[in-house]
Amino acid sequence: SKAAADLVGSPTARAQSEYALGLALETTEPDEALTRLERASVVAAQAGNRWIEGFALTEVHWLRAKQGDYSAALIGYADVVDTWYRGGDWSNQWLSLRRVLAILIDLRAFEAATILHGSLTAVGAAHALPFEPEAAERLSANISQLRSLLGPAEFAEAVRRGASMKDAEIVSFVKEQIAVLTSGDSSSVAADAE
Repeated sequence: SKAAADLVGSPTARAQSEYALGLALETTEPDEALTRLERASVVAAQAGNRWIEGFALTEVHWLRAKQGDYSAALIGYADVVDTWYRGGDWSNQWLSLRRVLAILIDLRAFEAATILHGSLTAVGAAHALPFEPEAAERLSANISQLRSLLGPAEFAEAVRRGASMKDAEIVSFVKEQIAVLTSGDSSSVAADAE
C-alpha cells in the first residue's frame, strides 16, 4: 500500500504503489491516474529503476493519446521504445508498439500502421500479450479497416515489409515514423486526427 511504502521510505516501493494505483484508476478516473502514473515515473527515475519508469510511462503516453495529445504521446513512446530496446525487454516492447500502432491508425498513418502490424504479427506479438476484450476487438476492427483503406494488394505488401524487418529495424522504423508525425506544429497532429 501507499502508506506502507511511505513508511518504508523506499523510492522503488513508492513508485510501485503509485503505478499500481494509477493503473487501477485508468478507466474510472483518467486524470488522477495520469497524475499517479507521472509521479510513479519520476520517483522510479530518481531511484534509477528504468523498468518501473518504463511501465509507468507506457501508461502515461497511452492516457495522453486517449486525451488527444498525440504528439506528446508519440514523442514519449519514442523514448520508451528506446528503453525497452536497450534493456532487451521485448514483452514490454511489444505492448508499447501495439499502443503506437493504435495511435498511427488514429492519425490516419495507414501504411505505417500496416507495416507495424506486419512486424508485430510476424513475431507473434499482435495477440500474445494480455488484452482487454474491447482492445482486442478494436485491434481486429482496425486491421479490417486498414485492409479496406489500403486495398488488398497494398495491405499485403505493407504487411510483408513489416514481417521482413529485424528487431532493430522495427525500432528504427517506429522512431522514424514518430519523427515524421511530430516534426511540425504539435497542434497539427491532433487536428489531423479529427
